[in-house]
Amino acid sequence: MPLVLLAALLVAALALVPLVDDALSAIALAGVAMAGAGGLYVLATAEMLANVPTLLVSRAGGCAVAVQSIAYIFFAPAIGAVLDRTQSYTPAMMVVGLLALPASLLWALWPTRTARQPGGPRPAPAS
Repeated sequence: MPLVLLAALLVAALALVPLVDDALSAIALAGVAMAGAGGLYVLATAEMLANVPTLLVSRAGGCAVAVQSIAYIFFAPAIGAVLDRTQSYTPAMMVVGLLALPASLLWALWPTRTARQPGGPRPAPAS
């Protein structure tokens, strides 16, 4: 859980990008936010794979990628609509950056079936 919250805190740096005056600071904050987003992605993938029987890992990975692609299909036009309406990336960056904290906290506190129990995930049933 501490790594999830640390990564979310790094993503929240995206909300600070519109508040700085120079390009170097904006680039540095965006880079910090991207590092946090990469951390969240890796942690989510590791959590998912730890909870899946070994024989289903490739199927679970494919499903995760498909869901991620669907999310991009829906969120990209939404961010584009905000950009068209406001003529600024500020609202999108602030919302995405600030949304990372409560969403990651919810994810970190969400109960899982096997991830944090001794013995790890159950093996796949024999067919």
